[in-house]
Amino acid sequence: MHHLKRHLVIPVFLIAVLIVGTIFYKVYAWKDNGTFKIKDLVGERSAIEDVIISGDLLDGYHRVRFKIEGGLVRTDTEVYSVPMLWSTDRYIYGAPKRMNGIDYEVRGYIDFDIIYRDSRNPKRSVTGLAHLKPEIVYTKSSQEGVTFTNPLEYGLAKIGENVYYSVPTTTDYTGMNGIYELKFDERAYQYMPEYEKHAPRLVTSYSLDRNKESGSAGIEVLGLEAVGGKLALITAEDNKLVVRGYDSSSGLMLGEAVIENFIVAGRGDNKEAEAHYESYDAYADHIGNVLTLSFRSNLSRPGQLKRTIVSVDFSRSVEAVQILKGDFRDGDEHRYFGYGIQYMSYVNGKLVVAMTLSEPEESNSIPHEIVRPKRFFIYVFQASELMYKGELVTDLNDDTIRAVNVPPTYSGFAYDPAQYRNFADVTIERKTR
Repeated sequence: MHHLKRHLVIPVFLIAVLIVGTIFYKVYAWKDNGTFKIKDLVGERSAIEDVIISGDLLDGYHRVRFKIEGGLVRTDTEVYSVPMLWSTDRYIYGAPKRMNGIDYEVRGYIDFDIIYRDSRNPKRSVTGLAHLKPEIVYTKSSQEGVTFTNPLEYGLAKIGENVYYSVPTTTDYTGMNGIYELKFDERAYQYMPEYEKHAPRLVTSYSLDRNKESGSAGIEVLGLEAVGGKLALITAEDNKLVVRGYDSSSGLMLGEAVIENFIVAGRGDNKEAEAHYESYDAYADHIGNVLTLSFRSNLSRPGQLKRTIVSVDFSRSVEAVQILKGDFRDGDEHRYFGYGIQYMSYVNGKLVVAMTLSEPEESNSIPHEIVRPKRFFIYVFQASELMYKGELVTDLNDDTIRAVNVPPTYSGFAYDPAQYRNFADVTIERKTR
């Protein structure tokens, strides 16, 4: 009997291996069975045949990389060996700004410390500190609270390995602001920072003294961006949006684009006039040398997202090539973890917008906004007219079944980003032949 049992071990083992192998095969096969298809809603799909739209749909356990090319969708799935949290280069309020995989944080109000943390190498994390003291003057008492137009990280831009900074000042500042190339001291957290040795290089300076003039709307610095190896300074001046281009080496101004009738929200006497919030989304096409800026309008309402979208071409001088008053009525902007408008690009005379929107509260039974069903839309505008609208249909919202029967509580909803898929790292590129 003992001899018989010993011989039975081999077939039992083989059967077990077969069962496990079959399960593994099915699980691995199922990973590519998710829904990914385009549904045309307005116009012809040929409007997106000259662009490539790609991105991720992921949670903490797997990632589906999708690519829309020639109007068709292809996917590739990666299953993580261990659970992991995703990260994005898109700036999120209250967090450091990630550029090329490195996190940058800015602190201060008259003089500033810029800190970077490079954790790309898990075996050796590198930190550094740059110090900046521009010739700006804050005209109010600091006890009243220091104001900036945007989070300080909006003033950061990067070209190659060089990092540049300009302070996002309000009309409460006068003096001379500037664009600076930062010099980082990697020993700053171990020794006393050597500020003189690592003094920033002044690329160019500009005056804020218009803010002294009575009756003037003044000048507000909204941020600094990089596009195609050039720097773009974004300001609001006398109810205009001004985008100036600079050579990052010489500081030479390359030109400026002026957009009329741009009022910053909370400014001016006419409270019913359309205005725009200072924060913006920026999308740089470094190959086409076009910078696209998107500002949320104060006239936005639930289910009706209004944005002014400006595309500026830096290839020859600095020229506004598209100004769109976008009125998106397909849902609410998703405000968590940087979701909402995902990417925009001005390509071949068209503005292509990829956007995720949440279903309005009244149209679904999920009380928790963070997990409301989301839809991924593609819009194409030409000469400010909508020529195409489509939807990338996925099974993303199957995840919300976990939240349908959870009643609202005073403590809120226990959202775990590892359990719920979201779109991330969406890009739009021109298709090369």
